[in-house]
Amino acid sequence: ADIRAAAQHDPEDPTIHIELARVLAKNRNRAFEAALLIDGLQRKYSADPKPDFYADLIALEGELNSEFGDWEEAALAYDRAVELRPEVAWYVQRARALSHLTEKRAEQLQGLRECYAATQNPALLRALCDALLKSDVSTNAEHREATALIEAE
Repeated sequence: ADIRAAAQHDPEDPTIHIELARVLAKNRNRAFEAALLIDGLQRKYSADPKPDFYADLIALEGELNSEFGDWEEAALAYDRAVELRPEVAWYVQRARALSHLTEKRAEQLQGLRECYAATQNPALLRALCDALLKSDVSTNAEHREATALIEAE
């Protein structure tokens, strides 16, 4: 209620509206309202150069798509978000979305390998090892790769 009042009080502050969309997205009964708000904000601020908060807006679209199991759209949204601003959490979320799409496994692993190699971030290492060790689809080579990564740390 407070966030909605703030959004009405300052209708030109996009960060308040993004936070309102985030709150609405957490409530499955209000998710459609969140999607409409996200879409409206994206249209309003889509001109170049895009403001910094635009990446947060796209990532929020990815969260909402993930919430409803639309994994391909979620992965695409996270792709667009990291193009605007590379955030480790968004790389991890993209990988999680891709993990639900068996035909995208190679893309998931390659993206995680590249991001981890570039950043040496522990969250990316964990996501990569989790993906490599996914028992129902992992190969022996993937198990060896995960073991080598873990031992190197």
